[in-house]
Amino acid sequence: MQELHTLRQQAQAHATTTPAPTNAQGMMNEPFGSRQVNPLLTWSMVHSDTFNGTGTPIVAADWLRIMERRLEVMQVQPAQKVMFATIQLKGNAGIWWENVRSSLPPEQATPTWEFFETRFIEKYYPTSYVERMENALSKLRQGNKTIQDY
Repeated sequence: MQELHTLRQQAQAHATTTPAPTNAQGMMNEPFGSRQVNPLLTWSMVHSDTFNGTGTPIVAADWLRIMERRLEVMQVQPAQKVMFATIQLKGNAGIWWENVRSSLPPEQATPTWEFFETRFIEKYYPTSYVERMENALSKLRQGNKTIQDY
């Protein structure tokens, strides 16, 4: 959290000390999006859902899917994806992630998105839940037909 606060301060300081070039009418010459902007500051200004570790595995899977989509749309660099997404973890989920990170060996100090995604799914969308849902789906019937027959 301190990291986010520091990055926000740096971005605000840069924005106030580096005015955009303007034309004679005082309008910005640069097209929207052409200035260097701190991506973490931009991410923090975009409304993103938080995840606190409660709810069903479906809620967890949905949050992860939304995070992946937002990271892609905002073109977050692969090395930054974990940091950006884990800012959105609150409560028990935030504590869980801090415990995972603190248990990593020094050579894995910066976990990859794949590492985060795997650990997140193991914790919040376990295989046992997927198997139960698949089993329930296989037992569904429409009239006399199973879902596969239908």
